[in-house]
Amino acid sequence: MNDNESNETESTERLDFIRRIVEEDNASSKWGGRVATRFPPEPNGYLHIGHAKSICLNFGIAQEYGGTCNLRYDDTNPEKEEEEYVKSIEGDVRWLGFKPASVIWASDYFQQMYDWGVELIKKGLAYVDDLTAEQIREHRGTLTSPGRDSPFRSRSVEENLDLFDRMRKGEFPDGSKVVRAKIDMASPNLNLRDPVMYRILHEEHHNTGRKWCIYPMYDWAHGFEDSLEKITHSICTLEFENHRPLYDWFIDAVNKDRPKDQQIWHPQQIEFARLNLTYTMLSKRKLLQLVNEKIVSGCVAGCQGSNTTEYRGARYGMARLRECVGERQYVERAFIQDCASRGSIAGGDLMTEYKLHIRTCDGARWLRTGACIDLCVGASRNYDRSVIFNLACCVPVCGIRRHRQLSEFIRGSSSRAS
Repeated sequence: MNDNESNETESTERLDFIRRIVEEDNASSKWGGRVATRFPPEPNGYLHIGHAKSICLNFGIAQEYGGTCNLRYDDTNPEKEEEEYVKSIEGDVRWLGFKPASVIWASDYFQQMYDWGVELIKKGLAYVDDLTAEQIREHRGTLTSPGRDSPFRSRSVEENLDLFDRMRKGEFPDGSKVVRAKIDMASPNLNLRDPVMYRILHEEHHNTGRKWCIYPMYDWAHGFEDSLEKITHSICTLEFENHRPLYDWFIDAVNKDRPKDQQIWHPQQIEFARLNLTYTMLSKRKLLQLVNEKIVSGCVAGCQGSNTTEYRGARYGMARLRECVGERQYVERAFIQDCASRGSIAGGDLMTEYKLHIRTCDGARWLRTGACIDLCVGASRNYDRSVIFNLACCVPVCGIRRHRQLSEFIRGSSSRAS
């Protein structure tokens, strides 16, 4: 092995497993040397720090390999989507330093998805079901017991086509019927037990208006969105690993009996570990619930708060800290990028990466000092100042200009406690 081959091998070994896959695909010309990724958020809340990892990974890989990365809004649920979140998401992506190759709406694909739904019914691979949501759950079975077929599973192709057409025309009320894939009710993977493809929802959509009253489920839409955009590396978090066989089944079902030149694109899905922070909630849905129920004040009215993990809040909080200490040089963008990129792709927790960033990046710019912000004072008044300081909650404070004021604060707090 010559020096160049040795250096290339060492360079590849230092890559995370996703980039190694990209390297191998490019070397074998699997996708013709093309790299196409996407970041597909649902516009139903503000992004949190965990999304920054996915943004940096998807856009970063496309950038590194001369590829493209789309920003695709997965707007398949009109009940929870708002224009405010759409603007917020794109602003956050661009703030992190990335420019989408295209900004795309999943709802632009609704007609094509509907046509493929009709195709599956014609092939006998989908049917209209009248069971309620609760009855579907009961028929689904458990991890240890198989599911049961719906009594409507044996409907004829002609009846299913007629009902699906009437569903689209708005003849039935919400929740009265669904379209399900006909797969295997005894599958060990519960996602393959006749999953729902379409539900009836008489709700105005921000992009399509009142054109549709049936909406695709996420699992039905996800793989097709990647297919239509000819995504080469569909990068998802680990909770979608068990859904991959279903995405593959949908693509294969459409391609069944089609000539090769008429088959649709079959993307490759790769799962990575989501970002976690110790003792920290990282769930867009739960964070939004906390804010809406006024349990916490969070990223409302343009994210004017920094006590949540939505990274618009983190940006605001860091900027406020800069103002308080009078320090103009700050690295909030680099902080979020660094934390997102340092996080293990395979798994792990990111708290150590936060601490490492503070030590290596901030420490090179600012004097570090401590401040007592929450004194723990007991019944006894015989503590000396050092003990009181150790009992306090101490945080790093960036900036030199406030050092004297902080010292006076510490001395004054100690005097009041003693």
